[in-house]
Amino acid sequence: MLVSVDYKKFQEKLNAYSPDKPYTEEEAAEAFHNLVGLVRLFREVEREVCARKNLEPPSS
Repeated sequence: MLVSVDYKKFQEKLNAYSPDKPYTEEEAAEAFHNLVGLVRLFREVEREVCARKNLEPPSS
């Protein structure tokens, strides 16, 4: 499923933390894609390493 991403808004969120050098929109787009890749990796690790393929998340 593809969704539209507002990279400008993500750039604003990143720059709200006052980095030494503000992020450009291109850098924010790259950072967003890296973040999505990391989340996908975490999900894959949870499924394969933790053997949670068919389990519900723990309730709090």
